[in-house]
This record gives sequence, C-alpha cells and structure tokens, in this order.
Amino acid sequence: MLAMLLEAFGHDVVIELDARRGLTRAINERPDVCLLDIGLQGTDGNELAQRLRLDPRTSHITPVAVRGCGWIEDRQRTSAAGLTMTSSNRSTPPH
Repeated sequence: MLAMLLEAFGHDVVIELDARRGLTRAINERPDVCLLDIGLQGTDGNELAQRLRLDPRTSHITPVAVRGCGWIEDRQRTSAAGLTMTSSNRSTPPH
C-alpha cells in the first residue's frame, strides 16, 4: 500500500525483502531514501540503518523506519540506530 502511494506521487519504488539484498541494492542504486522495516527477523531495519550510515557509499541515504505499530521501545531503538524518523506503516486511508 505504501509503495503504491509513493508511486502515485511520482516516486520510483523498489522493494527488497532481505536486508543483505537491500544493502547491495542501496550501494548500487544510491537512493535518496530507504524505508526500513524495523520488525524483520534477523537483520532488521535498525541494523540496516546503521550499516547504511557507516558505509561511505550509502551514508547520504536518509533511512526511515517503518513498523506495523509504533511501540515506544521501537521508537527508542530507531532513534539509537540513527534513523531520521519513525512512521507506522498503517497507511490505509480513512473511509
């Protein structure tokens, strides 16, 4: 749903479901922004944000944390990981 919304506003959207592939793609394509799911098992969005920030090839990217629910603990971890902002992915428009 979020990808469709961004595309509707004219943004190029690429989806990766694996953090390693996402990091490789970010290095190769150098996007301006990466939306990172902080709820993934294994390498989550917080860890990926740290890797993006520490790599000179991707340090320009603005990481944005996206999570199904905005738990306080998630917000604290995303802040500690250096993510620019936190957003809930509940992007369904109101009826």
